[in-house]
Amino acid sequence: MQVATSTGRRELVLFFSMFVLYLLVANFCFAADMDKEKSGALINKLTFLENMAFKSVRAKHVEESGIVNGINLLNLAKGNYDKAWKYFQMNQYGQCDAEINKGIKNVTAAFKIVENRENDLSVAEKKYQRLLESIDSYIKSLQLISQEKGVSIEKLLAGVDIVLMIDGAKRNASSKMYGRAVAVLLEVEEQLERAITLAREKETIVYKLEFDNPESEYKYEMERNIKYQYLVGMLLKSSDIKIKSKNSLIKKSLDHNENVVSEAKTLFERGEINLAISTLEKGTLTLMRALRMAGMSL
Repeated sequence: MQVATSTGRRELVLFFSMFVLYLLVANFCFAADMDKEKSGALINKLTFLENMAFKSVRAKHVEESGIVNGINLLNLAKGNYDKAWKYFQMNQYGQCDAEINKGIKNVTAAFKIVENRENDLSVAEKKYQRLLESIDSYIKSLQLISQEKGVSIEKLLAGVDIVLMIDGAKRNASSKMYGRAVAVLLEVEEQLERAITLAREKETIVYKLEFDNPESEYKYEMERNIKYQYLVGMLLKSSDIKIKSKNSLIKKSLDHNENVVSEAKTLFERGEINLAISTLEKGTLTLMRALRMAGMSL
């Protein structure tokens, strides 16, 4: 009886030991399967980050862009990848995953910065090109006035060296500093407009001296504005490629003048005739600028 009992205990102990061993093996296998699954997912994420930060066309584009913020973020993403790989080799999967997520965030931000900056540069570059074309038209108009009056362009510009200013703007543009280039060209355009306006100022005064009363002058200015509206309208119908490229700016001038004329009519009806006249003159000047922009000499 005692032998049987002793044998039963040994069997029970053996069974319990085998059961514990089974649980340990099962737990180990389960943990191994979990680690295998997790490591597989991390390998996929690591490969994704590697392709984005090192091998993608967009990463190369960031490196060649010269945009410091974007390049710095891309370099941070590459550092995140290196750290993540080290954590992976040490089976520190939590730290590895966190580092991968940082890397993906950094490389995505780098792409976005370069994309936004290039969009801004594209807009500024287009404005820069439009201003160059506009200034070219103004210079041609000023050259014709210079020939008609026998006065040098330098004198008409009162000594302002627009050639030097334009060269400076072009240097800025070549370094992709279009904001500075545009600011300089806007000043050049203003100097040219002022020179052309002053060159024609005496002719305008002669016209004013011929009017018997303010009402007659207002009527003249209104008719003059209408004629310029017609000329600008003709420009919008032109098939000339250079003129068509400026259609949006010309249309804006026409729309602005329409508002000015409406304001002048209101002023005239209120009896503020002199103010109505000066308002009309501003509208007409806007239309004249549009015509000069298209290359017409006024």
